[in-house]
Amino acid sequence: MPNSPLLMSQGVFSGVTGIVTKPVEGAKKEGAAGFFKGVGKGLIGVVTRPVSGVVDLASSTFEGIQK
Repeated sequence: MPNSPLLMSQGVFSGVTGIVTKPVEGAKKEGAAGFFKGVGKGLIGVVTRPVSGVVDLASSTFEGIQK
């Protein structure tokens, strides 16, 4: 359970940084089309990764309660 806040913060951080990194990665691989694909992936990551972090936090918390 001590790592739960770390997992949540990593999910949030990963989602936020994905807004920048995914378009850059896409542009390097596929040019302008890859850039726009990367923007889409980055925007999806902004929602899904923090939610994943919250789910990990809740899961770890419930595991700690069960023990």
